[in-house]
Amino acid sequence: MMIQCFIGLGSNLDNPKMQIEMAINKIQAWSDTRVVRASTLYESKPMGDKNQANYFNAVVNIETTLAPLSIFAKCQEIESLQHRNRDTQQKWQARTIDCDILLYGDETVEMTGLCIPHPGLLQRDFVLTPLLEVAPNLILPNGKSIPETLAQLSMQFIIEPTSEVVGVAETCP
Repeated sequence: MMIQCFIGLGSNLDNPKMQIEMAINKIQAWSDTRVVRASTLYESKPMGDKNQANYFNAVVNIETTLAPLSIFAKCQEIESLQHRNRDTQQKWQARTIDCDILLYGDETVEMTGLCIPHPGLLQRDFVLTPLLEVAPNLILPNGKSIPETLAQLSMQFIIEPTSEVVGVAETCP
């Protein structure tokens, strides 16, 4: 059975738009997975250390039979192949690519290194806004719609959406 999964992508190093496009192309190549839709890119201010370049963010909606741990391993492989430097001492550092599982069906996963739903999902406009674009009727784990959740955010990071769609055209089932 195919499960609907949402993956968040972000980058602010080494041509971020290209980094996100490369990640989407790698996701498209996963076995037992179909990319349903990718959002446009959104430029956002960095979290944490403000002394770094702005980010570009996108969300990819996939249907897959892969298990959450398999997707997690594939996301980490993308990060590794795209030279993500993971400094465990510093949170929210500049990166070539960040590839996070936001939601995997209605499942909850809590283990070392992997939490689904993503712990920051409900606090980040740069995740919720592209998620709204690819899944406008989605009800979040808090029981609210994406617009309702966005309206309650106190911090705003998005500077502006771009008009760029990367990696994949919308497809029909």
